[in-house]
Amino acid sequence: MLADEHGVPLILDASLVCRPDGRGLQVDRLSDHERLVEPGELTRRLWSSAHRWLPRVPLGLVKRIALRRPRATRRCGDLRAARVVLGSGRSPRLAGLFQEPDLLFAQRENIRERVRTRLPAGGAVASLPENYAAVHIRRGDYVSNEKYRRLFGVCSEQYFRRAIRRLDPSLPIAFVSDDPAWCRSFATSLGFPAHRILPPSGNDHFDDLATIARAKEVVLSNSTFSWWGVYLGEPVTVICPEPWFTERSRDRGLVLPGWIRVPRD
Repeated sequence: MLADEHGVPLILDASLVCRPDGRGLQVDRLSDHERLVEPGELTRRLWSSAHRWLPRVPLGLVKRIALRRPRATRRCGDLRAARVVLGSGRSPRLAGLFQEPDLLFAQRENIRERVRTRLPAGGAVASLPENYAAVHIRRGDYVSNEKYRRLFGVCSEQYFRRAIRRLDPSLPIAFVSDDPAWCRSFATSLGFPAHRILPPSGNDHFDDLATIARAKEVVLSNSTFSWWGVYLGEPVTVICPEPWFTERSRDRGLVLPGWIRVPRD
């Protein structure tokens, strides 16, 4: 969006995500980038060595060493700051979640058209019915990482039960989760007829994102992943946790007008 607006190339830097505890670069499939910067051998060795010693070696220190960049660039944590830097003739280095609803929704149709054409339409996604509800259950590091539990919090089982009761009972449900075993157990405990629970999409993040984006109704976790799924879709009903994060200052207007808020705990 910003690259097009200012007529500059978009360069993806994979130095931070290509590390032992990460999932690797994924957004390259969804973006019109001109160049991809991959970590060199020295950076890969640094990440590998630091990973063995975490948490004794501060992760922030490793990031600063691995992500040293030319002084001509300026690090920006949001789109507004990057726009100012571009306007001054300098090059911003964007690092963040970029969930700024007012800016993003002004460009929604353009971004949605670009990204949705790159999402999978075959395989597990092709087997989905025309109308269904998607429930995103985010666990992973929200459960295992004490810092994330404190800052963001975990949506409780009761939240999902209350939220699912708000869905159209005629719609089958597709569950999307980074913890398939927990999700299967939870889905079984709901006691719904077998035809109401759709088969899982598998272990592909793009299939999961497409599943959320195509759904008629969506139950969100307090997660960037499902937020972007709704942004890329056109659901008639969106149910979200309240509060979104435990530390409310991090919400930043993520809950949009018209969304149904359900207590998270």
